Amino acid sequence: MTPKKKLILDTALALFVEQGIEATATAQIAKQAGVANGTLFHHFSSKSVLVNELFNSTKRELAAAMQLQPAFDTNTDLRQQAWQLWHNGICWAVAHPLQLRFLQQIHYHPSEPVRQQMVEQLFHFVEHLLLQGQQQGLLLQTPLPLATELSHSLFISSAAWLCEQHEQHQLEQHISASFEMFWRCMGGKGADLTPVNLSEHIPASATM
Repeated sequence: MTPKKKLILDTALALFVEQGIEATATAQIAKQAGVANGTLFHHFSSKSVLVNELFNSTKRELAAAMQLQPAFDTNTDLRQQAWQLWHNGICWAVAHPLQLRFLQQIHYHPSEPVRQQMVEQLFHFVEHLLLQGQQQGLLLQTPLPLATELSHSLFISSAAWLCEQHEQHQLEQHISASFEMFWRCMGGKGADLTPVNLSEHIPASATM
């Protein structure tokens, strides 16, 4: 990727997060990046192409982070592998709040077949893990597309909540709690059923 193309993508990311995808024009992206409109369209033939390119690069980063060792340590059981994937992914999201907020926006943005294809290709390992879990009787038998969509939604919402927390010393505790909720939602066996008490971290106004 050329430096100018990266500059355009980085600028688009910041503007999309600040203003929303629909409200951001390509002319504004070009102006903010300090390039001519023609330069932007040289790299991206349309706004849709630019959005998809940003989506692809962001998802690639997330997929690579999730698969960092020891995420696929074959000496661990399926639940441990799922935990490692979840932990790696959440840590990446917390460290990249702009990219996460963009993924939140795009999650509720009208989907395009090209983006769906990207997700299927990049995150095939998640679908494989869910399928293995169902085949081994560790996870609830549900349609795989439903399980995959629910997993994605739980991940995005959990990561977004964690990004808003300021008690960094409690990050690992919160990640563990979010994983337990995910695992239970999937009908996972071997879950830690000890109640997770986070009430002490909830503002008093939220309980009134």
